[in-house]
Parts: sequence; structure tokens; C-alpha cells
Amino acid sequence: MKKAVMLPLVAAISGAMIGCGGGGGGSSTPPGPSLTYYTFSFYKSAEVDYNSSSSCTVYDLREDNGDTKALNYYAIGSSLDAFLKAVYSDAEGNQVGSEVSASNGTLKIALENIPDDGYVTLQEQYGNQVFAQSFSKEVLSSDSSMRSTYLSVRNPASQGSCLTGGNDTPTTVTNLAYTNDEDATGNPNIQLYYDSQLETITSTNNTLDSIEGVRNESTMISQYRTTDRSQLFQYGFNGWNGNSMKFTGNLGTADTSKSQIVNTTPTIDLNAIYNNFMYELAELPVSGNQANYYHPDERQGETWAYSMSGSIAAAGWEASYQDVISTTWSISIDDEGLFMSNNANDAKPSVSNETVDVRASIAVDTEKGLQRIAYEQGQGGYLVKHAVYTHISPTVKIPQLDLSEFSSSVADSLRITSSSKISQSYLFTENDKDMALSDFMTAFRHGGDGNVDNDNMSIVKSLQDMRYTLNNIAQTRSYYLHRYDN
Repeated sequence: MKKAVMLPLVAAISGAMIGCGGGGGGSSTPPGPSLTYYTFSFYKSAEVDYNSSSSCTVYDLREDNGDTKALNYYAIGSSLDAFLKAVYSDAEGNQVGSEVSASNGTLKIALENIPDDGYVTLQEQYGNQVFAQSFSKEVLSSDSSMRSTYLSVRNPASQGSCLTGGNDTPTTVTNLAYTNDEDATGNPNIQLYYDSQLETITSTNNTLDSIEGVRNESTMISQYRTTDRSQLFQYGFNGWNGNSMKFTGNLGTADTSKSQIVNTTPTIDLNAIYNNFMYELAELPVSGNQANYYHPDERQGETWAYSMSGSIAAAGWEASYQDVISTTWSISIDDEGLFMSNNANDAKPSVSNETVDVRASIAVDTEKGLQRIAYEQGQGGYLVKHAVYTHISPTVKIPQLDLSEFSSSVADSLRITSSSKISQSYLFTENDKDMALSDFMTAFRHGGDGNVDNDNMSIVKSLQDMRYTLNNIAQTRSYYLHRYDN
């Protein structure tokens, strides 16, 4: 199998109103304030043998000694309610108000109960371990993507029904036939590439009996000037342009002079998004801050997106940049326009009084975008893994967890310090609301037993959801930086 069948978010926007009725004596009490509720529902994962006819939603696929394994999620009912809670914290990280208890595997929090500049923290206790996620009030309210969210649990749980629906349906696409663009000139390589979401087939014929794909996708065909997939000659989609391929007779130049991304063999990935499915168009080798690419006179409903990844001059950092090709067919890897990462260092953030100051590591200020600071702190068999999501800021106050189940000495030993393992991630965008928080969180899903580079309390998104998310990310100008210090 070439790639996983890609993946809808299980979010249904919900809200609630709380009011009071009238009193006696001819007077009435004004209605209470309406509250904006966020619901977080928890599910337990299980890996099973993949069965394409199963109704259970697929959240991941992997190959295991020739067998395909699928990840499903199951309802937990009220079996783990005693181990799940939410707490509100003020700007200083101190808990305020009463904790929110889980009901039937769900935590329901009210945005208005989070203090200004404060946080809400969701946490699960698993024996001597605590897994937690915190969200600043500002970042949680910046878009509606988190109003109804599914998250994973680590505790063993009574297994209920699996989450169902929202799967791509594998299908065999047959009788593919294309014609060459009558305006095409030149001598392309004879190899043709047939791409679906599941496989790539090469052929020297403009016809193909069949290819395995997923329902509703328009598979792609492409041909190149070169023996590799670097210089596109013509391309097309099944059912698009009368199944006539489109000649890419215009030579463009991609500019990387405004990029701080370094790579021993730098390349730019060029992709087409058509009918919500993404396909590879070309991999462009970069030389002397430039890369040549070919494009048609105009697009016909598809979006052209590009990305570049690598590291930066400071050791220990991963980097990537993504954007869409403009209407004038220009490509510019311009991460400098979002953030100057030449002031990043091969250094760990400092920690004092449960405040993380990242400026020793990276000199962020008030740039637009999203930020994740996660830490791992363990002592004597006890362990905390805690991720904090905010907008970009040079300092982040870590909200205190409810560790009342442990002795005070153990609780104190589990607070973040300069010796904690710390993961930091930044997504710089043109505006704070350009990227949905739930989309950003997918970069850290399926943490399992791993380090805090991934969430142990992971957002649950199906493979079909993930396809939509990747399409959103690919079409949003953004610059991603990541670092882990153990």
C-alpha cells in the first residue's frame, strides 16, 4: 500500500443557554448570562487488523510484516470519569473555582469561566502518571474548531462501541484514457505516472485498465521532461478537461533567497489539490537560491501548493514553509516575511517559577500564529506530561495541575523546572486566525508512550479528517519551527 487512505473531524458545534424563570409578586428575574460551552469527549484507541468493509472509523493505518493494521477508537462510557477532570487557572497559573468532573467520558467547560489571560486544563491520571493539555482562553476562543473535540485516553477502559462512519471507500477506477495536449511541443520522457490516494502506477501508454483509489477522487496522470518527476511536461485528472492533458509550456523560477531553511539537498515539493485530494506534481531541486518549474497558461479548478522543509542555521531546529502559488504563477519561499529565525539558538528555554521563557532559545515576540510548549517531569516513579497551547509569546506561564492525589512533596517534584524535558513548536502565519487550533494539534497526535514531542492526550481525527487538514495547511502561508530538548 503506497499511502494510508486519508482521513472527517468528528466535531459538531454545540452551544447552550442557561436562564432563570420569573419569580412571584409581579416581579421577574432577568435571564442569566449565556455561556459558550466547549465539550471534550474521550475515547480509547485499539489497533486491529484492517478490514475495508468495517464500519469503524479508521484513524491510522500501518504495515506490520505484510499485514495492514488500523487504529480505531471506542467509547469509554463512565468507566474513567474518576480519572478525568478540568481545572480553570488565572494568568498566574493558579487554580480558580471548582474543578469540572467528567460525565460519561465527557468534560464540558464554559469559556466565560476561564479568567481573562487564564487557562483551562484537561487532565487524566493514569496510576502515578498525569497527562494534561492546557489552552489559553485567547487561543481557545480564536476559532470554533475546538467547540466539540475528541481526545484519547491512556487508562485501560471498558470498551464500548467503536466510532463509526467517515471512512474513505476503496474503489477500483477502471478504463482510464487520456489524450495529449494538442499544443504540446518538445520531447518528454515516455514514462507516464498514474496517481491515486493509494498507489502510483507507471506506464508508457495513455490508457490504463485500472488503479486502486478511493471513492470520489479524480485520479491524476502526469508526464515529465526528465526521467524523474522534477520537470513537469503535461498533466490531467480523470474527468477533467475532457480527459485531455494540459501542457505546461511556461518556465517559471522559484525564489528561495528569502528563506532561512537549510538542507544538504534542498528541494521544493509542488502539489496539486483537486476535489479535496492532493497529488504530487513535481519535486524541484534548488540550486543557487532558485528552482525551475513548468506550469500551464491557466488552472482549471485545481490549486497548486508548494512547500520546503529542512533545518535552520541553529542546530536542533526543524523547519518547513508552505504556501499556494499566486495568480501570477510566482513561488517564493519567504519565511523571513513571517519570522526571522536567524536569532534562534541551539539552547533550551529557561524556566523560573513555572514560567517558560523561550528567548534564550528563540527570540519570538508578538508574531502571529500558534505555539505549543510541552514538558515532561518525572521523579521517583511519578510522571507528568503536559502540553500548553497559546498564541505566540516569549513567555508562557504553565498552569498548575491538580496533583492533590499525590503527597505535597511528590506534587512539588512534578512541577516544571529547568531540568524538565521540553518540546517547543511554533506556527507563524500572517494572522492569528489563519490556522485552526485543531489543525495545528494534528501535528502532535498519536503520542502514545513517546516523548512530549507528541500529545499523550491526543486529538482524535480520522484519516479522512486528516486529508482535509493537510489540504488546509498546504493552502495556508505558514512557517513551522520545532525543537526538542531532553
